[in-house]
Formats: sequence, C-alpha cells, structure tokens
Amino acid sequence: VLAAMVMHLDATGLPVLDRDAAGSKRLGALWGYVGDENVAAYLYASTGKKNAQRPGEIGPEEMLARRTGYTVADASNLFDHSFERPDLIECGCNMHGRRCWTKALDAGDTRAALPIAAYKKLYEIEAKIRGLAPDDKLAVRQAESKPVFDEIVAWGRGVQSTRAAGVRPRRGDPVHDQAQGRAGALPRGRRHPHR
Repeated sequence: VLAAMVMHLDATGLPVLDRDAAGSKRLGALWGYVGDENVAAYLYASTGKKNAQRPGEIGPEEMLARRTGYTVADASNLFDHSFERPDLIECGCNMHGRRCWTKALDAGDTRAALPIAAYKKLYEIEAKIRGLAPDDKLAVRQAESKPVFDEIVAWGRGVQSTRAAGVRPRRGDPVHDQAQGRAGALPRGRRHPHR
C-alpha cells in the first residue's frame, strides 16, 4: 500500500498515433503521481478514463486503490469512488480556482487581488520550508499559512454576506479593503501580485 507521505496526482492529455482512430490519432493521458522530493511516477494510459483500458496499463482508480493517506487531486469525478474510502483522504487542489482568480484580476476585477495575494504568500511560505523535516514544515504552516487561510476564508464569507444583502463594498469597508490587499496578513497594494 502506498502511504506515509502526501501524494499529488494529475493528468495531461497526450495525442498518440493510432491507425484505427479517426485521423490516425487519439487522445491518451500521462498521469503524474508525485510524493516527496524523492518519489515520482509518470504512467501512460491509452485514455483519460479512471480505469485502465488495455493490458499493462494502470488508471488512476487502480492506483488510488493501492493508496492510503492524504492525496491531492482536482475535483474531477474520476476520483469520486476512490475518495469514498475513509483511509484515502482527499485534499483539494486549488490550481483551477487560482486560474479563475487570475483571469478575473487580469480582466480588471480588483476583488480578485486578495485571493491572488493569498496564493502568492502561501507559495512563498512553501518555498521557505522546502527541505525542512515534516514536523518543522507543519509547525511553520500552522504559524504562517493558517493566518493567510483564515483571512481568505473570512474575506470570502464577507463577500458572500454583502452580496446576499445586496450591498456592494465601498472604500473603507473591511471587505473592500481586504479585496484591495490593504488588510491583515497579506501583501498590500493593487498591482498584480501573481506576476
């Protein structure tokens, strides 16, 4: 059983030659399974389906059947059955969400500045603790990452409550100021913090 460390998994589509397919090509998948600094496996599958379609292949559901513990994955429904097990702990991946915030900020929606600043701060913390022992990483994450996470959750709740009440945050309101990056543990300023 694969365990002991956090595992991240994701796939990318990979066009492959196939004489029997329309246009002589079809889309396979290259699955990446990454653990700590020393463990990574990349497995090709002839489709992007959750189970292998050909002899010798391993799909993500078959790989996850061999795993227990924390596993980072996106919200694909390919993983739903696997994460029904209590010994396989799903940790959501935020990269798709981050891309949406980046697009919103690039389109001029300054409300996206705070979430993007939060991602930037979390990446800086992760870069700082790279190479530390697991217990030391956890201590730094609790001390430095948790306040960032708590602030972004509070900001999101504030945005939801003001929207539900039909109120648009204005300069000087905590929700507006947080959206502009002017409050709390996150960097200040209106520039694009993801660049």
